[in-house]
Amino acid sequence: DFEPGQETQFDTSPHKVRMAGQLRPVQTASAVLCYSRMLFFQFYPTFQRFDCKVFLTEALKYFRGATATVMIDNTSVVVLRGTGADMIPVPEMAAFGERYGFEFHAHRIGHANRSGRVERPFHFIEKNFLAGREFADWNDLNRQARTWCDRVNGTYKKHIRAIPRELFAVECPHLKPLPIWVPEVYRLHHRIVDVEGYVAVQTNRYSVPVDWIGRQVEVRETKDRIEIQHGLR
Repeated sequence: DFEPGQETQFDTSPHKVRMAGQLRPVQTASAVLCYSRMLFFQFYPTFQRFDCKVFLTEALKYFRGATATVMIDNTSVVVLRGTGADMIPVPEMAAFGERYGFEFHAHRIGHANRSGRVERPFHFIEKNFLAGREFADWNDLNRQARTWCDRVNGTYKKHIRAIPRELFAVECPHLKPLPIWVPEVYRLHHRIVDVEGYVAVQTNRYSVPVDWIGRQVEVRETKDRIEIQHGLR
């Protein structure tokens, strides 16, 4: 049993999604408020620390606050060393949690019931949301996922004998409020502009002014865009 605002369970799982006529592997990230069973999930091509922070920021905004604890499945994205109660998070992720007032905890290895609230939705997502659907692109996929969360969170659940959104009305006042300014998650790169005037980031190349050729630039990668800066330009 959980008290309102006590814990969120967060995990990821691989799935296959039909996108733009192709079956593509994706990483499904899911977060569930343990008291109200409010569900939020999104899809990513990979799931590194950058993606983890992007997802958790989106989840916190969707829930309009944070619980005291975020329970994880000993994932290396968050864990520096140790497991279960002895887990020590990566400083970068611990600082991220402090910004929003929560701590990462890990359940004991093999303790399947401890992560039951987040394991059940993965099967539900695969057999209900993904089954028979095709998506145009990543934006379409995640937009439909958010709409589907809105619908299922307002639907009566037999296993809890309640509607998650009604329980959320009780839980919401117990969540830690978001800061007035929620900073955008970004990943920083440093690159040298090549002889053709391009900067390579991940698997893409981006053009910059020709007078930047051979110079070092700073690349800021966010969820939706790439910003390339040289000095104040």
